[in-house]
Amino acid sequence: AAATATACGGAGVDSVQRQRRLSQPVRMASPKASKASTLSPKSAVVDSEEVRLAMIQSSLDLWQHNMVSSKMASTWGRKRILAPLLDVMELIGVDVPDGIETLLRMEEEEDVVYYISEHMP
Repeated sequence: AAATATACGGAGVDSVQRQRRLSQPVRMASPKASKASTLSPKSAVVDSEEVRLAMIQSSLDLWQHNMVSSKMASTWGRKRILAPLLDVMELIGVDVPDGIETLLRMEEEEDVVYYISEHMP
């Protein structure tokens, strides 16, 4: 180590390399870049059924919010609010073989979302 320090004019090789590293800009990997590089092509594929379910849920939520926000439907219950939306969905092609009343009797909104998704064209 002493011979190396003498050959570099008194400074050790380690200190020269450290100076070079310190003078270079630090490159930090962004979380997105490191995460994306670890994903396989299969894991990056978006599940279209999940997207469909999220869109249906979003539509139901928006409909209910807009209806409850309006003065006309502020005192309506869930069934009375959802019935017109389900009528419209049936008109645009959602097949409701069991009738809209079946959907309105479902307790869980998640069940309604799945039913609509399964019966969409």
